[in-house]
Amino acid sequence: RVYSVPDPEAILVELPTALKTEINRLILQRTVENIKFFQDKDPNLAKDMLPFFRTMGVEKGEAIYREGDNAEEVYFVKKGRIRMEKDGIAFTSFVPGSYFGDSEILTDKESRENSAIVTEDCALIIINKEDFVEIINKYPQVKAEMIRIYKLRRKRMNQMIQRKKSTLN
Repeated sequence: RVYSVPDPEAILVELPTALKTEINRLILQRTVENIKFFQDKDPNLAKDMLPFFRTMGVEKGEAIYREGDNAEEVYFVKKGRIRMEKDGIAFTSFVPGSYFGDSEILTDKESRENSAIVTEDCALIIINKEDFVEIINKYPQVKAEMIRIYKLRRKRMNQMIQRKKSTLN
């Protein structure tokens, strides 16, 4: 017997808007459950952020943001790899399950201190600055942990850049 399998995209287009919205929410919820950041946190944190998340795909070689750009969003890596650079010097990478773009927002800076360059095609989950700040302020332990991680990352970044600059001289 031969039969054709319908195209999933075509099926989704035909669904009522409310059902499409619910399917997208469930897919995003399942994705968020696989992000390491949320795994040891209060489950309400992810639930609170979920309505504000949106997804974005970025191709290899593209910049998600550059040093000096406005700090408008926090990014969670679903797929791919992102290299962070400052003054043209690479100092770390982010892989699926990690997050970035939070440091300037947590420290109330207006512009990006470094650049985020895609080294493998990636899929990101994004939340804008205002929503992130409003939600994270409801979870002081999570905010304190993120600030602690930011300080460690910054220290490592400065050490790495200093080391690379000294080898260039």
